[in-house]
Amino acid sequence: MALITARYESRLLFVRLDLCLVAWPYFDSDAREMVFEPVRIAWRRSPDRLVELALIMELLDVVRTALLNSSPELKAFEKALQRRDE
Repeated sequence: MALITARYESRLLFVRLDLCLVAWPYFDSDAREMVFEPVRIAWRRSPDRLVELALIMELLDVVRTALLNSSPELKAFEKALQRRDE
């Protein structure tokens, strides 16, 4: 339910996304698919915050998969990661 309503409650987006990423290993493929839209929304709202969350949770590939259909966003994500490494 949190995944469905996350996009409508901006102030809870990252809190819910954080919880989803904690539970990621336990999700089936349908639940994992539902996470991708909030990831895309999070990227548009606060790229730096999403990068930080993905690094902390060690789930960079989840973000990459979510952004895969948008080449410019995926490239921007990779650049944001590179900037953090510098």
